[in-house]
Amino acid sequence: MAMTRMLKEKVAESTNLQTWIAKYCDKLIESLDQFKVTFRGGKTGDLIEMIEKSIASMQVVNNDFITFVETVASNSECNGKQFVDFFEKLLQYYEDKDIELASSTDSWHLCNDNYRFFNYELFLSFAAIMLKYERFDIIKEVVDTDYCILSNRLGRQIKALNFAEFQKHNYTLDYYKGNNGYSPSSQVANLMRNYGGDKFNTWVEVDILLYYLSLIYGKPGDRMSMWYPTLSIYNRAFEILPKIASMRYFEKAKVMFDVGDKDSFKTLLVRTKDELQRDAYHRIPNLKEGLSFDKVCSLR
Repeated sequence: MAMTRMLKEKVAESTNLQTWIAKYCDKLIESLDQFKVTFRGGKTGDLIEMIEKSIASMQVVNNDFITFVETVASNSECNGKQFVDFFEKLLQYYEDKDIELASSTDSWHLCNDNYRFFNYELFLSFAAIMLKYERFDIIKEVVDTDYCILSNRLGRQIKALNFAEFQKHNYTLDYYKGNNGYSPSSQVANLMRNYGGDKFNTWVEVDILLYYLSLIYGKPGDRMSMWYPTLSIYNRAFEILPKIASMRYFEKAKVMFDVGDKDSFKTLLVRTKDELQRDAYHRIPNLKEGLSFDKVCSLR
């Protein structure tokens, strides 16, 4: 996008950066109309092909978004509110366009699986870059908020959503293409690996971190507010944030967990319930193991 080039110039100038970030985000959302999939019945294979082609064509938007976030992440004028506003506008766009993000096997829902994949990749990319630049403050703000959407189906009443709305089960790929759900692999994870390249391993660990954050900030016992780490079938790590063993790293990262010190962090992990039933395929360390309960702040 030409907006990205102009944004880089504004970052260099440090002039009206917030305005340019907002303009970029609005342009990205406006570009999504062109990817709408229409399916009026037919063979399941035809729908799968349409969804996969749309996902492929949306890569240009996601790749541009990655460049955009890389450009602004380290700038001091970049803050969490800007991205909370963006993600809220994106969810409102889906609501206004009758793009249902809830998962189902009926054709009206299946037609939106391209957007579900796009959202998942977009949010993973965003979180991975913020983690890379140690913008723990921004990650905390986007995962610990209510995205307030005016509902078209509830008389324009407000409904509150959390960040797990960007990770919804993709029936087209993981049920219909994935041998009616009986395959131990995930077509979504496989496709994400193909598109992610050298970023993919980071996405895998960020995916699990987002699961942990959904346990911490979500509603207890509410599976709708839980982020499910589909990419964890490729996980090989026992610890998801191993650098938290460093006191210096912990001092920077603690804002992401809304704690003030090591003891309050460990108390948080003990109190947070991790009741997910693990299977033989998704390698998701339990919360205390994954967040280095026994090692946090053990190094200077």
